Parts: sequence; C-alpha cells; structure tokens
Amino acid sequence: MGLTPLLVPGSRGVLVNSQAASNILLLDLAPLAVHPPIVVLPPACPRPEPSARSSARSHEPLVVVLGVVSMSKRPDVLVDALALTVATRPFRLAFVGPCPPILQQMIGDRARARRVADQVDVVGPVDDDGWRRWCERAAIAVQLRDTASGEMSAAVLEALARGLPVITNLASAAEYPEGTTAQITSCRADAVAARLASLLDDVEAQDRLAAAGIAFATDHQFGHLAAALLAATAS
Repeated sequence: MGLTPLLVPGSRGVLVNSQAASNILLLDLAPLAVHPPIVVLPPACPRPEPSARSSARSHEPLVVVLGVVSMSKRPDVLVDALALTVATRPFRLAFVGPCPPILQQMIGDRARARRVADQVDVVGPVDDDGWRRWCERAAIAVQLRDTASGEMSAAVLEALARGLPVITNLASAAEYPEGTTAQITSCRADAVAARLASLLDDVEAQDRLAAAGIAFATDHQFGHLAAALLAATAS
C-alpha cells in the first residue's frame, strides 16, 4: 500500500494525471476512508510539430520506442513481435532513448536468438534534433507497460504532438478521445504483432491517428494544464 494511507488523509487535496491513477489511489485507501478531493489534471503536450513520417509507406517501415528503456516497457515483447511478423510484414525496430547496458545486451541477445538482429537498433540518448529526426523517420511509435499505475507517458504526448501514430496499452491514454491512440489490451507478443501488422498495412488508419494526435496536442497545451491547476488549487 505504500505511503498513500499515511499521506492522503491529512492532505488538502490530491492531484493525479489520469482517472486510472485516481482509481488506484482509492484502492490504496482503507474501505470507506475519508479522503480529500482528488483532482484529475489534463495532460500537457509539446507544441504540435507534424512530421513527414517518411517511412509510413515504405516496404520496411520504422517502428520506434521512445524514451528511457526499461523492462516495464517490454522490449522483449517488441523484439518477439518483430520476429513474428518478419516473414509477412517486416519492419525496423528502434529504441530511441537512454538504455542501461544490461538491457542493451538483453535486446541484442534476444534479437540474435530470434534472427532479427539486423532489424533492431538500440539508439541510446539523442539530442532534440536527433529525437526529431527519429520521429520523422518513423511510421509508428509503440509504448507498452506491464504494470498499471495510471501514469501518463511524456513519450506518448511527444509522439501525438508530432503526428506520429501510437500503439499503446497505457490506461491513461485510453482516457483520451477515441481514435487518438491505437489501444491494445494485451502485452503478449502475438497480440502486439497482430496490431502492428494491421496498422502498418493501413496507411489511411495511420493518417487518421496522426491527425487526431495533432488535434489532441493542439487542445492540450501547457496553458490548458495551468488553468486546470489554478482552478484546482483555488477551490
């Protein structure tokens, strides 16, 4: 249960970034416990910068995993998903962001064992220009989690602001308007592979997701979050 039962009852209010996080917080409290108001704040996206998505229509499109690499983001599943589709819908897979050496080794070993090492890149940290270039090269971004804590993903919001279609199982992203992200409910490699193959074969669906992402990012700038935060703290 952690510190939630100790900290929350004595607080004037609690700010969270998703309804899923609010639900989990309530589950951490004792049944029928008195608690302060819980306010769900809206996400805040970077300024929209639509990218050309140069690989969207290529024979071997690029799928990116953005942000710090961790086992909770299931890089093993993504390598396995690539291996399952390589004969019918090949793509390149790139992990763009800081990656601990032990995970870099794991990804490389798994890719070699699955015979897809030539199609997997562990890029490591990049600067702003490098981040932009990888997003422009990508057809799709994938963000998985094997735990449900209701957290928001900055990488998902970055991808949406760049018009990059996102496949994710994040509970917080499921709260965005329908069609903003391509939601999946399973982290199994076969389910991820099927969703990837389906979206890679449907450029019109990619374009719809890209447009919806840009619209969402436009409506959810930091001013929107600031106004919600001021309203919550003033009440």
